[in-house]
Amino acid sequence: MRIKINGEQFSLKIDTMKKIKDTFIILITTIVLLELVSFVVLKVHFFFSDKYQLEQISSKKTNVSRSLDIFEKNSKSGEIKVHKESVFPIKKNFTTTWVTDEFEMDISTNDKGLRENFTCENEEVDVAFFGDSFTFGHGVNGDERFSKVFADTDFGKSFIVVNYSYQNGFQSEHYEYYFRNNTNLKPKHVIVGLYLGNDLESDLTETFYDRKRNELEIPYRLVTNDGFLRNDPDLYKYPFRVLSKYSFFGTLVLKVIYRTKYRDSLFDFYIPNPPNSVSLETGKENLLENRGIKSLIEMDKLVKKRGGKLTVLLIPQNYFYSNTSLHIHKELQNHVAKVINGDNLLKSTRKVLSDLGIEFFDPSLLLNKDCYFKSDAHWTVKGHGIVGSALSNYISKE
Repeated sequence: MRIKINGEQFSLKIDTMKKIKDTFIILITTIVLLELVSFVVLKVHFFFSDKYQLEQISSKKTNVSRSLDIFEKNSKSGEIKVHKESVFPIKKNFTTTWVTDEFEMDISTNDKGLRENFTCENEEVDVAFFGDSFTFGHGVNGDERFSKVFADTDFGKSFIVVNYSYQNGFQSEHYEYYFRNNTNLKPKHVIVGLYLGNDLESDLTETFYDRKRNELEIPYRLVTNDGFLRNDPDLYKYPFRVLSKYSFFGTLVLKVIYRTKYRDSLFDFYIPNPPNSVSLETGKENLLENRGIKSLIEMDKLVKKRGGKLTVLLIPQNYFYSNTSLHIHKELQNHVAKVINGDNLLKSTRKVLSDLGIEFFDPSLLLNKDCYFKSDAHWTVKGHGIVGSALSNYISKE
């Protein structure tokens, strides 16, 4: 029933309020549904393929993830609290399976948080491997890593060989900090993997290291409750930083954009893990001023002081062997052959280490495209096998 006196105006107000109410209900319902769906998608860790679902049903593995979930949250905020005995906090006695479209890898840690199937004290170690994801064995099983291939050779079998990554961090300043503070670690050989894709630039910007004060901070990474490593939301531009903190849907949107060419537009003052600058990649920078090289100099001194020998394992980028999924600056992607044949970071690193008298092993002539995953920039089982065997042969003749 409508009131005739000003009835048309009164009816209009009621209709408008009803529309606003209905719109509000629809909006809230949509937001709730988006949050619920996003929560579920994030919990199953990002779009499992039909192929993988079939494998999962048959394998019946209890802990499977689409991301690496071995990290241990050691602060309420998720901020990484660096300890002298562990740069990265790693879950102990933990087992997981990490699956992507290119690999399925089983990961187990021992009671010290290391990816080894045995436990020993630092004092017992003869050969210590330090490094980032390559040394950790990103994409391969524990017994397929180059450190294990090394240990299984006739030469390696005479030593106790321990791989300290990721516990030792992910770039040479982290390794120096770890080695400096674990004074009971006195191996005969220390092998440091140096990935030329980010160890000498982008990884350095993620670290604050005061050598004199013996203080190390990794301020731009957080560990989630589930054990994943993520970027600090404060790195993102507004409103992405707010969405990332308080919305499952916002987090999911960020993950999708992060995998596209628009990734850089998400960040405010710092972009995580970008390709090397053109000047660094083309060998134009003075590496004697590079923090990563300076840290290797310090490592060399520390290792020698404890009666051991340091060997730097050079890890070239995939663009030397493939033309797909290149981890190289976009300005150089159409000039890869010129970079390879001209001045480049591999050549300049070899030169500076030679000039400094730091021992290194360069496997670049032994590798080929089959040694790298097609989309992922890391070594395959074949790559690890080649490097582990060749490295053992090299060290045995030193």
